Parts: sequence; structure tokens; C-alpha cells
Amino acid sequence: SSSSSSGCAQRVQHWLLLTLLHVALSPAVVHAQQQPSLPSPWPQFRHGLDSNGLSSLVGPSGLQHGTFGQNFTIGHGRVDVGSSVLSSGSVDADGTVYVLTDNSDLIGVQDDRVVVRLALSKERLATCELHVPRGKKRYPAEITASPIVLAPGIVMVPSGHNLRMAMADCRNKSDPKIVWSNQEATGICNSATFAFNDTVLFASQGFHTVYAYDTKTLPFVSNQNATWITTLSDSLAHNLQASVSVASDNGSIYVPVYHTPLSHLYMLYSNGVKARIGWDLDGVPLTSPAVWVCEVGQTYYHHTLPLTYECDGKVKSGFVYVGSSFGVEACDRVPTQSTGNARPVWSMNTSASADTVQSSPAVTVLEDVNGRKQVYVYAAWSDSVVRALDGLRGHLIWTSGMLGNNGIVSSPAVDVNGTVYVASVSPPALYALDGRTGKELWKHALDGEVVSSPSIVNDELIAISTTANMSYLIFVNGTGPGTTAPTTTPTTTPTPPPTTTPPP
Repeated sequence: SSSSSSGCAQRVQHWLLLTLLHVALSPAVVHAQQQPSLPSPWPQFRHGLDSNGLSSLVGPSGLQHGTFGQNFTIGHGRVDVGSSVLSSGSVDADGTVYVLTDNSDLIGVQDDRVVVRLALSKERLATCELHVPRGKKRYPAEITASPIVLAPGIVMVPSGHNLRMAMADCRNKSDPKIVWSNQEATGICNSATFAFNDTVLFASQGFHTVYAYDTKTLPFVSNQNATWITTLSDSLAHNLQASVSVASDNGSIYVPVYHTPLSHLYMLYSNGVKARIGWDLDGVPLTSPAVWVCEVGQTYYHHTLPLTYECDGKVKSGFVYVGSSFGVEACDRVPTQSTGNARPVWSMNTSASADTVQSSPAVTVLEDVNGRKQVYVYAAWSDSVVRALDGLRGHLIWTSGMLGNNGIVSSPAVDVNGTVYVASVSPPALYALDGRTGKELWKHALDGEVVSSPSIVNDELIAISTTANMSYLIFVNGTGPGTTAPTTTPTTTPTPPPTTTPPP
């Protein structure tokens, strides 16, 4: 009969989707702790595991085409998506960039056109209006969340309906469909993230709870229960202001939580069990943590002082960097004390008490002229500059020139060569900076205001969106006559030394 044929076809379609998700998200070798295999060059907010904005690709610095101002051109593909875009783009394997608009539409942009448009529910939860000011405005928190590409054409995004997460099948770009939405987790205002063991994590902002769902079965069980749920506190004063981050070596989960009078950074194990020791922060955490996982057996060097960091993968396994109302705070990945909460190893703030870090730091390791590995932490401050800090002690390496005049809430992205990409709120522009010196490599003017963060698509494309209903694909290639010389000048003027918390 036609009904049995339809049911058979539906079962086949579900089997194919399950197979696709399993192949894309499962590692080749199964271990007790399964690290996810990312399906694209930039599938989620802050790129992937570690949430440190570091791409494995060479981005469009222009330097690969010659000296600045020679032998390359810069331009953009400008796509009108019909509504303001505050979320950061996530990139599919075929180059489609997915964003969420403030009209609650999931948009897919490819080349110079919209190829996917899926209307989501516009119901919103009042408790999720509590969020970080963006420039001079306050934006609804749920529409700043970024989609996450689970597999080619399979996208997860906050649905708007009581702020639940939903999964969209966009493989047929002309006919995208919602194939699953969760029923138990509400108040989801933040971006989801990949985690170990084929799970995806999202956090409830208003209900201070982290949820883990099995990606292999999501589309087929409409009322599927979470693999695990962890509530972080009994106090309603707590409020998740940023997405969680997952370490790439062991699946540890780091969750920043706002609280009065003291804020916290929690650590969960990959199975959701909360670690006995966390961290008390100096300021209010405003961003997703950036995790630096050091290479076991490797020695890292301070930029100016005779200090080294010998990575043992145990006590010394790297740091977690948090942007906060106090600046940048660095915590040991593994607290060394046995009772009470730990304190940051170092905190870096400026002399101006109003200068905060409202975007997630980016982290990379670069070699100096002698081949010594050094850790760079890049953070954008509310005084409209980017600062590069030594990752071991927080000392200032360089300060960029002024990037706009209304603060920066865009989280920097960094490519494998150390080029840093960041956008100013207004006047809106995308900048490429030399990660070693802070020198401006190029600048490209945009429209509206920029709240979203850049995503590295490939060696010639950067994705960025604005409040002027525009989604851009910025390109730099070797076919044009050149560009205008930079106008900002970096400085290495000393700032007050970081506040270092002595060991217990």
C-alpha cells in the first residue's frame, strides 16, 4: 500500500541519516573516551574542541601572496539575509555558512546567495534576556547563539520554542526540515558544543544546568532523555553567561557561572560528574573559556623572562583562559589543592576599571627565532584594542591600535600561522593582525554593527555577519592590484603587571 511504502521510505531515510551521523561523529578507533571527529573546518562557535578560536587552516592573511599592499586584493561577497545577524557563523564541509538571525531564521549562505532558509519558532523565554551588554545595546541572548554542524547538512540550533535545542536536516537545501527537538532542556540561550563519546552539550542559562545528548540517536527519539544532566548550584542567582568548553585531550568540561558576590569556573568530567574542586574568579565571566592543552614532554618558554613550563600532562597540562569583567583570568587545568576552590594563576587587567573582556580569548603556540615554543593569548577589550598576552604569566606582549571606537565584543580567530582576525563593533570593520607583532595586515569596512565573531572558511575566505541584515564572505586573493596601507599602529607600552595569585 502507499502508506506502507511511505513508512518504509521513512525508515530508510532515518537509517541513512543515522549512518551519516555515526560516520561523521565517531572516531576511527573506539576508546573508553571517544574524541569527536569534527565534520568541517569550523563547525561550531570558537571552532571546535578547546574553544580557543584556533583553526588548523592558513587563513587569508594576504601574506602568502607577497608583501602587504602588493600582489593581492581584498573584497567581499555581501548577502542580504533579511534580518540582523548577531550569531557567529558555523561552516559546513561544502562551504555553506550557517547563522541564526534575530528573526529566528536559520540561514545558510554559500558564495553570494542564501541557499538555506528555515523559519524557527519565535517564542522566547524572558529569563534569557539577562545577558552581557553588546556595545551600547542589549541584544536578546538566544539570537547570539551559533549553530553547530553535526554532520554534512545536519545542523543544531536553539529553536526559540521555550528555547529548546532543535536539529535541522539541511541536506536538501531547498527543503530544510526540523527533525528533532529536545523536550526536557529549556532556557538554552548559548551555543552547543561537541563533547566526547558522541555527545553534544548545551547549557541552560536560566536554570544553571548542563545537558548532554547522544548525537547518534537524536533524530529518531523525539522525547529522548539526556545522556546526563548536571546542575551546578541550588542558587537561582547563578546564571550561565557563556557556552561550555571541552578539552581535546580528556574531554574535561569547563563551565563559567556568574554569581554574586563571587563567580566560579566549574569543571565536569566527560561523564558529567562535577569535580570536587573548581575556581573562584576575580571578575564576572562574560565569555566561553578558551582551553590550552599543552603537548606532553614539550617545554614552553616565557616571552621575556627566564621561565619555562614543562608539560607533564598531569599537574602541568595547560591552562583555561576566561574573559571577565576583570580582564583575562588564567586557571590551571588541574587544581592542585585538595580543599576549597582554587584561584586563578594570574589575572590581567588594565589601569581602567571599566575595561572588560566581553569576548572569548584565542590561544595559539608560535615559535620564536630560536625555535622555542611560546604561548600567545589574544583578547579583545572594551577599550577597542586587542592585547596579546604571554600565556604562562599574563605579561603584555603587544597592544593593537584602536579598532573602532565602541569596544569589541567579537571573539578573535587565529589561523595556524598566527594571523589574528577580529571585528570592531563600530565603525564596523574586519581586521587581520600579525599575531607576533600586532601589526595590521589589512582592514575591510562593513555595514551596521558587528557583534558576531569571524569564522575561518579556508585560505581565501573569512565569514562575518552584521546587524545590517548582511552576512559577508570576506576574500583575500592574489589577483588584484593591492590595498590601502594600514592606519593603526601597535604599541608595546608597558601596562600594569598581572595580578598573580600565590600558590596555596
